[in-house]
Amino acid sequence: MRRADRDLEAGDAKAAAQRLTRAMTLDPTNADAALALALLYHRRGNHDAALKPLNEALRRAPGRQDLKIQLAQVLLDGGHLPQADKAFELVLRESPHEPFSRSGRATIAMRRGQPECAMELLQDLVEERRPHVNAASTWGRAALLVGRVDEARDVVERALVGASDPAVAILGHLLGDILASLREHAGAFRAHARANAATRVEYDPKAHTREVEQRLELARSGACASLARAKVDGSRALLIVGMPRSGTSLTEQILARHSAVHAAGEREDLRLLEKALRAQHPGTHMQAMTEMDEAFATRMGRHYLERVGHEAPAGSVLVDKMPQNYLQLALAACVLPGVRVVHCVRDARETALSCFFQSFGSQQAFSTRLDWLGQRIVEQRRLMAELPEALELPLMTLHYERLVQAPERTIRELLEFAQLPFEQACLSPHESERLVNTASWAQVKKPIHAGSLGRTAHYSEPLGPLDAVLGDVR
Repeated sequence: MRRADRDLEAGDAKAAAQRLTRAMTLDPTNADAALALALLYHRRGNHDAALKPLNEALRRAPGRQDLKIQLAQVLLDGGHLPQADKAFELVLRESPHEPFSRSGRATIAMRRGQPECAMELLQDLVEERRPHVNAASTWGRAALLVGRVDEARDVVERALVGASDPAVAILGHLLGDILASLREHAGAFRAHARANAATRVEYDPKAHTREVEQRLELARSGACASLARAKVDGSRALLIVGMPRSGTSLTEQILARHSAVHAAGEREDLRLLEKALRAQHPGTHMQAMTEMDEAFATRMGRHYLERVGHEAPAGSVLVDKMPQNYLQLALAACVLPGVRVVHCVRDARETALSCFFQSFGSQQAFSTRLDWLGQRIVEQRRLMAELPEALELPLMTLHYERLVQAPERTIRELLEFAQLPFEQACLSPHESERLVNTASWAQVKKPIHAGSLGRTAHYSEPLGPLDAVLGDVR
């Protein structure tokens, strides 16, 4: 276990997973190794992969409440709401006041559009002198949604008294949202900045630049036209890429309302396929891409379509909304010939501020610093300006501002690009019963509106570090 911890400290998650898997095998009674492996997957956002070791841990130690709570939380974070609700309920039968499970059930009520129900589930917990962090976070978010802003502020501020860094990371962003709603913008920015400072994450902006440079090397080499292409029909696939908070979730929800669309959510498949390719062909990104043969590309293409489309009706458009897939566009063009790409773009300063004000945890580590956010946006824009054209990928640049100010016209253009007939339901994505398991889950439940435009006007002075990196990028 200690060696696995050292592997993680060194940034080698694969080695840590291998050590923990060996520990599970060597000691069939060791539930902690299975839990550690599940937590490793969970913290990296691979929730479904975490379920197997968690269930194994529970098989080894069926009476441990911490394992039951963790299983319920992984189910919740993975979007499996009915199963998560049942798992939390089982814990509460044994311990009716257990705060994590109470908060978990309240979160599920929130996701189902029932904030009042969520508040009722937690009312006694937030009336304590110092409320439990999770209860305060969920109750406060629900109270903010229903307009009980002053009460939300009181609960969150009481919970923050003497709070540890993890608690500040959870509650600070909520306090920032509360203060912003009260037009206390200076205090709001300080609260968000405090939350980000308390979020212990590692990020290397130079590593991202190297990733972009490798892909631009391929784009500029003239080799894109001669890359191996799979013998599959990739025209059913549509990728939504861009920065977080640039409208990717809204775009997916619009398309998901169409009767001929299967919205698959944020998929890791292309990243994992590129990882497999690099293992087969070590070296630079360009070397791996140019050495890939048609047979290998075809296997990967079939694998992708089977994985993403296994629950989709025949002939439906498969929408993969992983924003970071802009780094996998070369592979996508090869393994999914005919794939189409929607690039969501929003004003750079507005995008960065929205990310900075959002709690992503370790999943989007770059969002915790303004200079990192600026660098990420600059590099992502630089890549998208060249790579899709070199790959001859069908590309639509969808501007968030235009979408929210002229929704019908923009949505018609989006459907035309996706080779789909217009359907009226696409104009009301907020009426979808589909569950969204991203940071934008609350926003996409509202009718399309332009209310989030122009927020940076309140924060010009503290955005200096961002502006210094963005330069002329807008």
